[in-house]
Amino acid sequence: GVDKSAAITVAFILIVLILMFRSVITPFVSLISVGVSYLCSVGILGVLIKLFNFPITSLTQMFIIIVLFGIGTDYHILLFNRYKEELGNGLSIEDAIAASYRTAGKTIFFSGLTVFMGFASLSFVQFPIYRSANAVAIGIAVLLIEMMTLTPLLMRILAGKLFWPSHKSSGHKDSKIWERMSSTSAKHPVISLLVVAVILSPIIILNGHQLSFDSLKDLSADNLSVKGFNLITDKFGAGKAMPTTIVIQNKDAMDNNESLAAIDSLTDRLKKIPGVKQVMSPTQPTGEKIKDFYTDAQTKTVVNGLSDANDGLGKIKDGLDKMKASLSSSDFSQFEQMLAGGGSLQNSMASLTDGLEKVGTGIDQGAAGADRLAAGITQLKAGVTGLNEGLQTISAKLQDINDGFNELGNGYKSIPTSLDQLKQMVALMQGTTAKLDAKFPNDSDIAQLKQLLSKLSASLDGISSGMGTANGNYAKLTAGLSQINGGLKTMIDNTSSKSQLVLGIEQLENGAQSLSAGLRQGSAGQKKIIDSIAQLKMGQGNAESGKASLSSGLSKLSSGLTQLKDGIGQSSDGLKKVSDGISKSNDFLTQLTNTRSFYIPKEAFAKPDVTKMLNAYMSNDRKTTKLTVILDYEPYSDKAINLIDKINTAIGNELDGTRLSGAEYGISGVTSHSNDLRKMANHDIVFTEIIVLVAIFILLLIIIRSFWIPLFVVGSLVLAYYTSLSAVAFISKQLFSSAQYGLSWNVPFFSFIATTSLGVDYSIFLLRRFREYPGIHVKDAIVLAAKNIGGVVISAAIILSGTFATLYPSNLIVLMELAIGVVIGLMLLCMVLLPVVIPALISITEKITSKTYTEKSGSNMTLRG
Repeated sequence: GVDKSAAITVAFILIVLILMFRSVITPFVSLISVGVSYLCSVGILGVLIKLFNFPITSLTQMFIIIVLFGIGTDYHILLFNRYKEELGNGLSIEDAIAASYRTAGKTIFFSGLTVFMGFASLSFVQFPIYRSANAVAIGIAVLLIEMMTLTPLLMRILAGKLFWPSHKSSGHKDSKIWERMSSTSAKHPVISLLVVAVILSPIIILNGHQLSFDSLKDLSADNLSVKGFNLITDKFGAGKAMPTTIVIQNKDAMDNNESLAAIDSLTDRLKKIPGVKQVMSPTQPTGEKIKDFYTDAQTKTVVNGLSDANDGLGKIKDGLDKMKASLSSSDFSQFEQMLAGGGSLQNSMASLTDGLEKVGTGIDQGAAGADRLAAGITQLKAGVTGLNEGLQTISAKLQDINDGFNELGNGYKSIPTSLDQLKQMVALMQGTTAKLDAKFPNDSDIAQLKQLLSKLSASLDGISSGMGTANGNYAKLTAGLSQINGGLKTMIDNTSSKSQLVLGIEQLENGAQSLSAGLRQGSAGQKKIIDSIAQLKMGQGNAESGKASLSSGLSKLSSGLTQLKDGIGQSSDGLKKVSDGISKSNDFLTQLTNTRSFYIPKEAFAKPDVTKMLNAYMSNDRKTTKLTVILDYEPYSDKAINLIDKINTAIGNELDGTRLSGAEYGISGVTSHSNDLRKMANHDIVFTEIIVLVAIFILLLIIIRSFWIPLFVVGSLVLAYYTSLSAVAFISKQLFSSAQYGLSWNVPFFSFIATTSLGVDYSIFLLRRFREYPGIHVKDAIVLAAKNIGGVVISAAIILSGTFATLYPSNLIVLMELAIGVVIGLMLLCMVLLPVVIPALISITEKITSKTYTEKSGSNMTLRG
């Protein structure tokens, strides 16, 4: 675009100068002079960039070309026209050059100084892109030096051949247009100003400008980047193509639950901002919540697990209740019958003693199992934070109990065999007794022995039946323990330890201890039975004593089984308390499910999936993280840009008071960039307007030596600028469909600089000429000045407008909009404001003060009545 505009600019100036001066020499002299100024300027600028990091943009070279060739040509037109005019007055070459520099040269110097100050004042603005325009001031300074040195040298060398092949020595023709317009305005100043106001006010009021920060709109739709952007926009939305990124940097690592909870809270807060479509962060990498990483879901899982555990405890309690019911059904009445008919049966009692010893062994193993149960429960209580492990220990211990009871059952199962053997021996003894009775009939001892053996046989039948019932009860006990173990396994799979569980576990521990004590007492009773039977075998002669001992042993066995039943009952009660505790815990945890907080369990941090999730949004040291924000609006739209400040405020408010309250944060992306550009542009454009206009006003005060006229000029420049800006905003919408968001953001700035800094030249041209007529009335002086300088100003404005118009073929919308704005502003100045508004304001001022402008001694301008 720059290369194309430069080539068109040179060609345009060359053609216009040839047509204006009817010469082929004059245009080249002007172009060579300005070209030398340009080459020197960019050389100096290159040194400044290298040594002092002088600010520069892609528009700097273009702007230097346009301004230097524009105003350089204007200055040469003014100088060469005055030179021709002085030659037409009969002056020699040297005198004509000197006279031209005394008049037009002074005007050029003041004009160039004003433009120089306008661009140099940009050194005080903040924005580097705006500040880079002060490079033009270097070009203006070099141009002024060139015009005071090289240009007069070329004029002297070429002499009369400067305008070859034209031999006409008269100056520029008078401007009839400016003469009529200024004359009418001076005669009817109020009406003239009202007409101008009626024409320009609607343009300014009805076409307010809006700025666009869309960098893609400058490119053609055929560019690959634009095609790619449009494709993503069509399929996914513009927000996906250009997301906004939030970066948070903390002094400490953020891979902990406190920091991640703050980030997750910020993510949720950003989602609630109207206009935000989606937010992705370390805690929500896909833009959606991961339910398992929130306390409500985790608590719900615990509640479900405790409910399952409670069901398992219920099964344990049911098993214990069955054990208790089985033990209560034991009946030793048959043993009592056996004791009633006992005798001296030492050999037969040996087998019974063996069976009872096995029963005792089973009871001892059951007691040992009960001890292991108590120990397991104690370990469960000690490891309350690991309920699952504790429950596994209980399960293991209950398995031991189950094994013990199985052995106890095996002991009981062996008793019927022993009883059968005993019955066989009794039958054998009955046979032997029958033979004795046959040999010794009517013997009282034999009769008594037969009776005793008959009773013993009946008692053994009763014992055999009782043992069958006992074996059934132990089978039920074993089944109950299996159900207990199954319930515990279910609870292990579905629960985790809770503090409320401790009270119930203590109750279960007490029950287990009671169970162990009962079994031990039962074992003691069983041993006493064995001792009693041994006494019966050894003390056949003391049958009554043996019967008493056996009865006592059976009583103690019954007592032991009763204690066992009581222990199981206490265990059942303990489990009931545990169940109640779990129910209370569940009620409390159910209330917690109504609250939500981000939380990753400690063991989950080391898992690969969590590491990948954090790697995608955090730096390796975990001290820097990012959040990706997708907006509902186009990234360059005002709606999107306005969201950035809301997002920035939300970040500060959300992080305040958290572990990340001291973290630094920033927002990146084209939308954030546009927001910063807008703030800086709005600030610097106002600052630039003030500083440039003040600089121009001060210089005009020095040059014109009047207060009101510089004020009128500055007002005209401002009016031209705002009118042209409103007009270009309207035209841009009609011409460029991509300009949907408004003018390119830097067009107002460069348009203002060009319109004011360059437009003030024409005001100085007019007013310097106005000062050359101190002896006539103010109205006549301004009309005469307009008549003589109008043609030069119009020609210069056409040249300068043409140079800016060469930006239009660049196909860059920012340059095209700038070209339209500057052309409108310059044409408005030279066709309306300078020939109409300035004379009208001067005329009104003259009427109010009733004074006339004059100049004393050729240099002092005063007000004269």
